[in-house]
Formats: sequence, structure tokens, C-alpha cells
Amino acid sequence: MKSNYYHNYFDSFFNTIVNTFSSRFVPPVTTVSGTDVNIGQGLSYTVKASGLSVHGNQGSESVTIPSSVSNIKVDGTVESIVFSDVNYTPTQLVSSQGSLTVNSAAGSAIATLTVTANHNESISFANASGTLSLDSSGKAIFNLSDILLDKNQSYTANVNNLRIYGNAGTEKVTLDANVAGIQISNSVESVSFSGNASDYSYTVQNNGVDVTNKNTGKEIAFINVNPATTGTQIQFADKTLTATWNDTVSWNKGWTLHNWQISVVDPTAPATPSSISGGTNLQYNVDFSHANLGNYLANVEASVKTALENLGKYISSKAVLNLEILTENTSPKTLAESTATMVNTSGANGVTQTTSFLAEAAAGTNLNGSTPDATVYINLADINQLSFSGTPAANKYDLTSILTHEILHGIAFTGNLDQAGSSAAKTPYDALVSMQNNSPVFTGTNAKTANKNAVVPLTTAAAGDGSAYYHVAVANDLMSDSLAKGQIRAISALDVGMLQDMGVTVVGVPSAQAVI
Repeated sequence: MKSNYYHNYFDSFFNTIVNTFSSRFVPPVTTVSGTDVNIGQGLSYTVKASGLSVHGNQGSESVTIPSSVSNIKVDGTVESIVFSDVNYTPTQLVSSQGSLTVNSAAGSAIATLTVTANHNESISFANASGTLSLDSSGKAIFNLSDILLDKNQSYTANVNNLRIYGNAGTEKVTLDANVAGIQISNSVESVSFSGNASDYSYTVQNNGVDVTNKNTGKEIAFINVNPATTGTQIQFADKTLTATWNDTVSWNKGWTLHNWQISVVDPTAPATPSSISGGTNLQYNVDFSHANLGNYLANVEASVKTALENLGKYISSKAVLNLEILTENTSPKTLAESTATMVNTSGANGVTQTTSFLAEAAAGTNLNGSTPDATVYINLADINQLSFSGTPAANKYDLTSILTHEILHGIAFTGNLDQAGSSAAKTPYDALVSMQNNSPVFTGTNAKTANKNAVVPLTTAAAGDGSAYYHVAVANDLMSDSLAKGQIRAISALDVGMLQDMGVTVVGVPSAQAVI
């Protein structure tokens, strides 16, 4: 009896709750009364007859209006109006006090939209979208935000912050002199500016070219570059630049690496050298021909030369160091990186490996033909954070310090300790690394002398790929794994000692480590 009592009691209680909830919750519905349509809260409605008056509710309601109907009136409580097969044509929009009329190509009214102040209303056409608002006089206006061009269309952009999309043909966009904040998709083949090229500056960023007005500092347009071989034409009154995608191929430990980058070619610009050469103790040849540095080329060349000339004060080689500079777009956490060309040798201790630089320095001749001895990659994602002056501001990284660090990785500070397994060939660097108290240390005699007769602590495996083992765990040293903004690092007596332990000929020792 007790069990049945509780069972019946809870059945009755549950049914009461359900019935109460059901009586209070009424799902929204759209009602049609004559020519009046009341859209249910949060619902959408598609118009199928002419002459209707459409009303919204307290939610976010949407109405779709095809071109086959006419004289539709939509009040200001509807948040979204979609003209499913009507193209946006400015001349077919008629503004009046508090309302906007969308006409057909023949001039008849498809719909009149009531526009309410401080109420979000959007309007979408088959080829465009934007928002509705009232101007200072109370007239309704359409604020264009996105437009899809017709095939082979030429279009003039005269509103700010517009996104423009191309089509399957060859489309051209002309920018009005006063616009700013334009976003252009990579399906547009040509973009035209009103002034001369000298009135603007541009930078390559991620997938496109950012063009800024030099006088105002405003971003005029971000142009996503067309992937076709012809790229995107950037036209000014006095010249036309060509922006294209280029594939730079490199090799690292047997892998072929493809690095797609954007380059901007100015056909009227004077020829720039694709390489620089020099050096006395450390002779060098640096290839820039595949580096997409644009306006930064001269500054980067100067920084590379300074880094190599500084190294030549302390080390020498019997052969020329052949260095290649490339650019990449990668994580902003990486300022630059490098790879070394490796040479395998066989001996009594099995297969060993050394860098091309170390092998050529000992042999006194080029051993790898046209292949560079080392490659340094500069990350374009951080190019605006680099200082080329040699005296970096507090918010800039010193490029010469970065390049000196990466060149040392390319010529000697590298190996295979971060590879799984114990069979990887050892480099001169690897041969001088051992574990003490579960941490890696560099045990070279000259390095220990420079480090107050103590082994040199190295970054551990916990530092991750790209940092572990091949950086010294010595604060503020050039070959530590971090560099702060505003700092300058130069090669130290410790770094020179490590190079000497690896077989590099030393011609001088720094008196002090340069750190600011």
C-alpha cells in the first residue's frame, strides 16, 4: 500500500508540472490575416504574394522577398530582409523619410522598408549586403558592407570598410580618393589607386599586400593576392606593381620544403643586387634572390653584412661561406630560423656528420656546389617589429643580433640530439655534449676556459624542438634561446670558445659580451 501511494502521488505531481508548463509555453507562430503578416518571435518568413504588410516581433525575425512580388511593406521590427534574387543596384534604391524603397529594374516597387533609429536592420541582395540606418535628416540609407562583382566587372569603391569579392572573370576595382579600410579578395585581378605610387607605402602581410596612405597613415586597402601566375595588378597613376605568389624550395635533413610567399615587383625600379660578397678572415657570399623583402631589402642586406663582418673579427675559414637569405610567414613567436647543409663522413667511429661550413673551412674548398652552406629564414610576420638601426628602440628587436645568432646555428651550433633513437650521426657539436645531473652540458676545453673552468649548461629537451640542446643556458649570451626587445647581443668569448672546440679557426676573442 505504501509503495502504491507514493507511486500514485508522484505520477499526479509530475502530470501537474507538465500540464502547467505546457499551458504556459506556446511555441511562436506566424499568422496571416488578410494582407497582414505577423512573423512569430525569432522566425523567418518567405513572401509569396504581392501587397503584403509584414510585421516583426520581439526576437530576431527575417523576411525573404523574391523579385516576383511587388508592393511589400516591411515594418521596422524585422531585423533581416533578404532579396533572394534581386541584385544590388544603387539607382534602384529610393530613400525617403524613415523608409527605403527597393525598385525593380523596370521601376516598380518590390518592397518598402521602414527604418527605425537605434534598431539593427540588415539587408541582403543576391550580390551584396549591408545595414539600414537613418541619416541626420531622418532619411533611410543603405550602408553597403559586402559586394560580389559580376564576371569581368569594373567597379569603383566609394564607401569605407567595404569587402569586395571577384568572380570567374577578370575584375578590376578602382578606389575612390577618400576611401579607407577596403578589403579585396584574391579573386580580383586588378586594383587601381588615384595617386602616384610615392603617395602610398605597402607591406606584404600574410596572404596579401597592405597599402597605406603616407600622408594620413590610414590603411587604404588590404589586397589578398590572386593565386594565378599573373597575380594581382596594383595600379597607381604613374606605375603598376605586380603582386604574385612564389614557391621557394629548400631542403632540410632530406626533406623538401615548399615555402609559398608573396613578392611585389616594380618594373620601373632600378635593379637591386641579388647578392653581396665581402669579408677578410671570414669570406662570404650571400644570396638574396629568393627573399621577398620588398622595401626592406637594403636594410636587411646591411644587417647581414654587419653580422658577418663582426663574426670575421673572431673566426676565419679557408673557404667562402655561402649563405642564403629567405623569407617566410610563420608563428609570430619565431623571429627567424636557420638550417645548415650537412655533410656525412665515414670513419672508424662509424658515420659522423658535420656542417658544410666546418667541412669546407677545413678543406679550403667548396664541397657542395651551388647549394648554400646555410640558410637563414626571416619571418615576415614580425618584420615590423625589427630594428635595422643597430640601436633598437624598447619596442623593437635588433635584427643584427638575430642574424648573428642564426648564422652561428647554420655554421656549427646544430646537430641531431633532438632526433629519436641513438643511431643518429653525431656532429662536432653533438660529440661535445654530455649529460650531468640529467641536464645537457657542453664539455669543450676552450668553452670551459671561457666559462670559468665550468662546463657550459645547455637548454634541456623541455625547451622543445628548435630550442633544446643547441642553445646555451647562460643569461644574455648571444646563443641563449631568447632575445628581448631593445637588447643588443654580440658574439661572446664563450661562443668563440665553443666554435674553437668544434674546429673553427679563431683569430680573436671578444673582450666582453655586448649586452644592452
